[in-house]
Amino acid sequence: TRLGALSIASARNVTTGAITATSLSQSAGTGTTSLGGAINTSVIGGVAVTNTNINQASTVTTTAAGPVAYTGIIDLGGNITTASGAVTMTGVSTLSGAATRTINTSSGGGANISFTSTVDGSAPGTEGLTLTAGTGTLTFGGNVGGTNALSSLSLGTSPVELSGDVTITLTGTPGLTFGSTINSSTATARALAIANNAGTVSLAGNIGATNALASFDAGSNAVVLTSSIGITTDNGNISFGSTLDPSIASTEGLTLTAGTGDVTFTGAVGTTRLGALSIASARNVTTGAITATSLSQSAGTGTTSLGGAINTS
Repeated sequence: TRLGALSIASARNVTTGAITATSLSQSAGTGTTSLGGAINTSVIGGVAVTNTNINQASTVTTTAAGPVAYTGIIDLGGNITTASGAVTMTGVSTLSGAATRTINTSSGGGANISFTSTVDGSAPGTEGLTLTAGTGTLTFGGNVGGTNALSSLSLGTSPVELSGDVTITLTGTPGLTFGSTINSSTATARALAIANNAGTVSLAGNIGATNALASFDAGSNAVVLTSSIGITTDNGNISFGSTLDPSIASTEGLTLTAGTGDVTFTGAVGTTRLGALSIASARNVTTGAITATSLSQSAGTGTTSLGGAINTS
C-alpha cells in the first residue's frame, strides 16, 4: 500500500529495497544512498536525493510531473521515467549494468533532462544512453564518454544545450543524431566536439543560432544534413574531418558563420551533391573537393584555399 511522503533529513548511508510512496527525499548525507529496488512516487514532489554518493540499482518512476533530482556522485544502474517531470543529475554520472540506460520525460509533453557534469560508462563501450525529453531540453555540462566511451547516445528530437565545453566519445561507430537545435545554454560560448569513431553524425537543426558555440568539431566522422542548417561560433573554428552530405541530393544546404575563426573541410563536401554552401564569415577557409548547388563566401580576414575540384549546378 503506497506510503505517504518518505523524507530523510540527514544520514550517512541509506540502503533501500523497493519504495512505493507519494514522494521520496533525502536532504543531506555523508555516505552512500543505495536505492536497491524499484522506486515509484505519485505526487509532484517526486524523488530528490542528496548524498556524497548515490547508487540507483533499479527503476525510478514518477507521475504527476514529479521530478527526479540527484546531487552527488551518481551511479545510474536503472532507467528513469517521469510524466513531464524534469530529471537533473548534479554531479559526475556513471552508467552501470552493461546495458543502455534510458531517461524518458516525454509522457504528457516532456520536461528537461540535465547533466551538470560528465557522463561515462562503467567501462569503454559497455553502456549506452537514450534520452527522450519530448518538448524538454537536453543539457550537458561536461564530456560524455570522455573517460569510458559510451556504446551509443540517442538524443531524440529535443534541443540540446551546452552549459560547459563538451566532447562526445562513442565506440563502435553507432551513429549520432541531433534531432533539433544545439546552443550554448547562456551567452557564454561553449565548445562541442565529436570524437572519432562516432559513426555518421546527422544534423537536423541550427547550431549556435540562439547562443553561439565557442567552436564546432565533427571529428573524422561523416556528417549528413537532414535539414538546411547554419552553424555559428563566437569567432571559433568550425571543422569537418570527413565527408559532408545532404540526405537528399541538391536539397539540404549549410551556412557557416565563424567570425575570425577558421573553417576546415578535410573530406569531400557533396559526395552526394550538397545544397547551397555559404560561408558568411571566417578567417582561413580550407577545403577539398566541393560538389554543391552553389558556393559563396561573403567575408574573410585570411586565406581561402580551394584544395579540390569545385562543381556547382
